[in-house]
Amino acid sequence: MVQRRPPYREHDTAAPLSAYGRTKLAGEEAIRASGCAHLIIRTGWSTRRGPQFPAHYSAPCAQQSELRIVDDQHGAPTSARLIAQITAVMLHTLSVEPSALERVRMGTTVNVAASGETTWYGFASEMRSLAAQLKFHLVRS
Repeated sequence: MVQRRPPYREHDTAAPLSAYGRTKLAGEEAIRASGCAHLIIRTGWSTRRGPQFPAHYSAPCAQQSELRIVDDQHGAPTSARLIAQITAVMLHTLSVEPSALERVRMGTTVNVAASGETTWYGFASEMRSLAAQLKFHLVRS
């Protein structure tokens, strides 16, 4: 069995693996270097309303009898709605909680993710199961 590392924490050393990750880190570093009060909210595996992940795989599914999906990347699919709700709660807290406002004045970073964990394969398997229950078929948009 492959040993997995624990989830990243806000103060772990960042080591982005892609250009996208490097530009996100560069943005964070620029904000910190400016010396301004800030709240950086990190998230991953974010999903918007609608079939983002299913839509990406609908064409290959229609063309192939077998589709290979990675099963070694673990995360928690987190809806944009949940991210917005948590952000709203954080902003409200800043208006009523002096200690929270002080943390932002000093600069702070938080990770926002849904609870639980899965892999892309597990996520795809669950979507396939739900689609079968709903008699839903993926089509190109």
